[in-house]
Amino acid sequence: MIMNAASQSSPPVLPPCWQEALARAGFAANGDGQFHQGNISFRLDGRWVQLGTVTEPAPPEVIRDLGRPGLWKHVAEGQAGRRVFEFPASAVAAEEAVPDEVETTPITPGAFLTWALTSAKDGIVPGWQPPPRKLVESWLSPGELTVQAGPIVRQGELILRPGRWAVRFLILPAVPADLPFQRRDWLRAVLSDAQTLWRLVRLGFVSEGENLAVAAEVDFSGSPASEHLFLAGVHGVRHVVATLAETVELLADASLASQALKLPPSSRTPTERNQAT
Repeated sequence: MIMNAASQSSPPVLPPCWQEALARAGFAANGDGQFHQGNISFRLDGRWVQLGTVTEPAPPEVIRDLGRPGLWKHVAEGQAGRRVFEFPASAVAAEEAVPDEVETTPITPGAFLTWALTSAKDGIVPGWQPPPRKLVESWLSPGELTVQAGPIVRQGELILRPGRWAVRFLILPAVPADLPFQRRDWLRAVLSDAQTLWRLVRLGFVSEGENLAVAAEVDFSGSPASEHLFLAGVHGVRHVVATLAETVELLADASLASQALKLPPSSRTPTERNQAT
């Protein structure tokens, strides 16, 4: 299983702009640094803004998150799990510090909360359209959607169409149809572990023609057109792909004998979150 230690820091004081936006969105403070609206909580977690649902009674299934609008995803917590929506707190300050450009939408705490709460119900903010492809591509450095991990090279896809804005990589283009079920269980465990550990990025299985593939994605559908947030997502998914590519490739290669992989994966779930991505 994947281990990734993260340094812990005390939560920063919530700025007035966030307090005002939370009040307008119907959140109320509960006295422990968090705000609640129904079953959704809000907090500043170090350098990250996090919304989350209450704990669910069953472990999460990462395969059900791919393709949904926004950043909501299931993470494991002990023997249970919950859904979280996280983004860098600096995404707001960075956009507010410069004049608005004609083609971009001003980023405010209220805009992020609207996006998060709407996508919590798998919805899109009314009237939202993705930013122009030319603009988004101008934010990318040459080769930024290509990841190499040892001998493995993976090419990312920039998805921009009505109602959808995302970046997706196929970590494994095709899962062998005859892959033993123990290996599939290990793949699921590794993906679930990684989705819990790394922020922004969702992982799971997708259909690619006649094949089942392993994918990693960050979905900005419904988001204000933020270069800062977009690049944070791109850097995050690149890191996850580079970290997992060789492991996933090994797990999917049944010709490589392993007694350990004939046993079920450990039920241990990670408790540390990655602060860097």
